[in-house]
Amino acid sequence: MTLLSRFAVCATLLVLPERGLVAQSNLDYQRPPKAITDLVDTLPTPVVDVSPADANGKKELLIGVLSGFPTIADLAQPELRLAGLRFNPRT
Repeated sequence: MTLLSRFAVCATLLVLPERGLVAQSNLDYQRPPKAITDLVDTLPTPVVDVSPADANGKKELLIGVLSGFPTIADLAQPELRLAGLRFNPRT
């Protein structure tokens, strides 16, 4: 290895860590565009179910509103699992 190549290796080793620190200190949390955030944060479409007609021909309509993502408090609760579903033992 020539003297010039040794100097180049040493100079590179000295410069790279400094560059890494500068690059990492300028990192910010990146947010997606507002259109994507709005799309993810929307609530799911309500579930509608119609019961079969009873003896009088009367039907009932059930509109179920689903929540979006669970809160951090809900995720922190203990859970039981059965067939891929999660159950809170308190409820």
